[in-house]
Amino acid sequence: MTTLAQAVKVIVQNSIDQDYLDECGTGAATLKSVYMAEYGNYNDISPKACMDYLQGLPSVCTIPFYNGEILELLAKAGVKVPKDDDKAYALVEKYWQEAGYQFYMLVK
Repeated sequence: MTTLAQAVKVIVQNSIDQDYLDECGTGAATLKSVYMAEYGNYNDISPKACMDYLQGLPSVCTIPFYNGEILELLAKAGVKVPKDDDKAYALVEKYWQEAGYQFYMLVK
């Protein structure tokens, strides 16, 4: 069985738009520089700030954001998705926290 952290790490990494990064500059654009330009200049670089950034539908990393889509994607990745609505909602909350952490690890 896949852990939530493993699944979300893959989701975040696969959602980074390399073409957008290439368009942003002459190869000098990095994920961190795009984050800083779009969000980081007004906020810190922390897992919570990165989670907020991802929930704002950034141009460089558009991960799934609809609850049903998130749960379906996690189930396909091998994460056990609870049938109980409250527990499923809690899993979605953990997904966002983990996504923020995984993105943070890429931009710190």
